[in-house]
Amino acid sequence: MISRLRRFYVWAVCCTATALLISFPPILLANSNADQIISSLDKHYYYPQRAGLTRLVAHVEWLSMDIASKTRSYLPNPSFQFVWEKDAGGARRYFKIIGSPSLLSSEQTNHILHILENYKDHLVPRTLRKKLAKYRGEIRNPKKETINLSLETQAPDEAIQRYEFLIDSKSWRIQKIQAHQKNDPKEVKGSFKYIHRDGKWLVTESLSTFTLGEITFSEKTNFLFKKVAGFWLAHKITQTVKQGDRTELSYIFKVKKFEINGKEIP
Repeated sequence: MISRLRRFYVWAVCCTATALLISFPPILLANSNADQIISSLDKHYYYPQRAGLTRLVAHVEWLSMDIASKTRSYLPNPSFQFVWEKDAGGARRYFKIIGSPSLLSSEQTNHILHILENYKDHLVPRTLRKKLAKYRGEIRNPKKETINLSLETQAPDEAIQRYEFLIDSKSWRIQKIQAHQKNDPKEVKGSFKYIHRDGKWLVTESLSTFTLGEITFSEKTNFLFKKVAGFWLAHKITQTVKQGDRTELSYIFKVKKFEINGKEIP
């Protein structure tokens, strides 16, 4: 069993790893073909803001598995509120802790909010177009059903140095991703499962593997969606990290009490 400090570090890495799979950093497209690929993917992915969402406020409950207990029950962590609103500059989104924030030090609060940054795209995902600005792309097999898109940065200090995407150009969705990072884990490999809603793709599961030191971990994040006021929104997110068959971490996020476009949803 990994130590508590090590476990917390692994969780932070997993938050980052999952974010890599769901929320790609900016990419500078080298040519119009790569640009067309990103545009085609965006046309086939579901974005609630493209369906008319202008403001979302939601209460989020955060539970963590008690790994030390025999029952492996889930214990509550601080609850928080997620706010997303469209503005002239694009969109503003943030978390704030609710309930009893006074029980946490300012350092603890800032640390939790920093980690939660990785979950913003799980609730209202940005379009790929919004995220793609700093890397250069190279395409292989552009005329086949499976396209390889390689993206690399010229900045030596960039956290992610290179990406490899495997894209299904028949259904227009990303099948696999490989991220090469400057720091540990040096390499994160991932894949996705999807559902089709309103003619668009929603990610329902991301799977990733990475190695820290000599230990290899697997991470799985599942998303459950429901239609709220005409929008498909994640209402439950489950994240589990394993070392072999042993569960090292498990978290559940429950999203409820939606306020959509200024109207509370019962």
